[in-house]
Amino acid sequence: MLEAVLALGGVAVCLALLRDVCVQASGQLQYAQGAWLWQTDGGQRTGTLHIHLDLQRYMLVSLVANRGVLSLPNTTMQWFHLEAEQIEKTMGFGAWLALRRAVYAGAPHHEQVVA
Repeated sequence: MLEAVLALGGVAVCLALLRDVCVQASGQLQYAQGAWLWQTDGGQRTGTLHIHLDLQRYMLVSLVANRGVLSLPNTTMQWFHLEAEQIEKTMGFGAWLALRRAVYAGAPHHEQVVA
């Protein structure tokens, strides 16, 4: 019985995570002057970007808000699924590679990356 309860709990957690990943709020993720910023109509937050999955042309990342800088209510983490095709269609050729450089190595302070 305990195993069944733990399994159901695990499934519930996975479904909640999947819902958060699939229901992505609209806004703009930016990297400039050494900081990540998530900007929406409702406000903005800065934070640290974490990579959870990298399939070369698709990335699953999360932005964990810096303490004391959160201006959007009720959350300290925002999930993003980033797709090369969509980013290059929106931002132009080379934007995906610039984003990957910023995620892994940090972009130079003069470079701005938007997704």
